[in-house]
Amino acid sequence: MEISLEFGGLKKIAQAFDKLANDVERLEVDKKIVKQCGRVAKPAMQREIPRSKDNSKSGRKLKGGGSSRPKHGHAADNVPVSNVKTKNESPYVDVGWKLSDNSEYFYMKFINWGTAKITPTPFIERTISKCDPEWEKIAEREYQNFISVLE
Repeated sequence: MEISLEFGGLKKIAQAFDKLANDVERLEVDKKIVKQCGRVAKPAMQREIPRSKDNSKSGRKLKGGGSSRPKHGHAADNVPVSNVKTKNESPYVDVGWKLSDNSEYFYMKFINWGTAKITPTPFIERTISKCDPEWEKIAEREYQNFISVLE
């Protein structure tokens, strides 16, 4: 899940912010917002990820012994959050796993998006819909803080 700034309900305050901030200030405030949104998203995603009763049975057994089971506990306890990145002058953070993931928790993409044999459990989409109101509050607060300092 990639968190970037796309808030619909903040038009007026975002327009006021855009008029007052230069490009450097805009990028710094947006980075601050995105970083806070990532902090909100991680625990929310942890609550949405389905948990097995016995994580020691996760993964598959390998021929010749051993297994591909996660060594660092349950995926929900190991949700990755990237540092703030920038693409096309817009900051974002990655929370959770991407389709291209090859980490020890690569199988989470199968849980979220499903396979021919596994029904999807869209924990990423549920996280987004549950976090969106809080993300808007964070953006509104940070934009308002910037504007009030200038007034």
